[in-house]
Amino acid sequence: NWRIFVGIILAISGIESISNMTGVMKNPHRSSRLAILVVLAKIVAAMIILGFAMLALPNLDRHEHAEAMIRHIGEVHLGTWFGAITGLVLGFLLISAGNTAINALTSIQFLMAVDGELPQGMRKLNVHGVPVFPLIISTALPIIVLFLFNDILTLAELYAIGVVGAILINIGSTATDRGISLPNWNRIFMLISTAILAFVELTIIVQKWKALIFASSILLIGLAARIITHRRKTAGVVPITQFATTQSGYNGNIKPSPSGITGRIMVAVRGGGERLLRKACEETKLRNAYLFVLHVKPIAVVGTLPESIPSNSFSGLDWTEKVCQEYKIPYRVIAIISNEVSYTIAEQAATFGVDRLILGASQRTLVERALRGDVLRSISLLLPEEIELVIYRA
Repeated sequence: NWRIFVGIILAISGIESISNMTGVMKNPHRSSRLAILVVLAKIVAAMIILGFAMLALPNLDRHEHAEAMIRHIGEVHLGTWFGAITGLVLGFLLISAGNTAINALTSIQFLMAVDGELPQGMRKLNVHGVPVFPLIISTALPIIVLFLFNDILTLAELYAIGVVGAILINIGSTATDRGISLPNWNRIFMLISTAILAFVELTIIVQKWKALIFASSILLIGLAARIITHRRKTAGVVPITQFATTQSGYNGNIKPSPSGITGRIMVAVRGGGERLLRKACEETKLRNAYLFVLHVKPIAVVGTLPESIPSNSFSGLDWTEKVCQEYKIPYRVIAIISNEVSYTIAEQAATFGVDRLILGASQRTLVERALRGDVLRSISLLLPEEIELVIYRA
């Protein structure tokens, strides 16, 4: 009975992650209870329906179809064609779940690197704002695991020991932290839950030795990387210069605004936008205006960005200075990391009170527009009416 109870707990674990990723839990302080209950109700309803459908199967052996039960249910009750459709749909759902997990792992490694808990190389972003080395690790590790363990039951055990351990640490540390204001009955209930989860974790450790080896290996590798990082940081090998994100300030050179300036212009450029910057400089000089050169580096990281990002994310901006100095115009360079590029550009234009915003229109495929959205259209909708939007072909 205890083993069955452990299996039930594992079946419904991770519902808070589902709530977060689907946007149900937008404000945990207010909506966590409702979000968890909604997802839990969905899981319970689905399990009841599938349970009755499974029990209605004639001559079913408990060890048969363990890795494809839902597809088998569809084939028996509705036909072979429905079983194939069910398998295809579940396959796409698993791909989506895998993508979500890789995204989360990549983001966690990047944020830990920013906090100085992992090597600084983990902070490097590619042109799409994705952390390079965390993405490689997050993609390669599941592939290696699948080569070593390729049956569903063993994979479920590997998942179980990690997720139960994470929830155990989370609830236990919260319940025992006197710095957190909690009602006494809430704290007592969390301590009871911690004790139950501790026994569940011990059960998994005793019964699933493969899962124990897997979890121990991950912990040892992660702690080793953390120790190496801290030793290098203590020795002064890893200097970190902080550059601002969208949450605070700016970075760049500030040139004093000379008298006689008649306007303010902002141009948003990316790595190869020298042609667009020159057009903006020519217009600035013609209008006797002040130029704001905005570099918005996109970042594809889940969760709240830290208040500052290491400077190696903003390498290669010297060309901006050279072009502006060549035209002998007053200018200011602003470098920002953001996961909402459209909103950030519109926000910066409104913050600095510019008269004109200059953007470059590049050719984008339908797939890119579907994944990233139409940036120009979003900016035009967000931009205040008093700011004129000018678009050049980049």
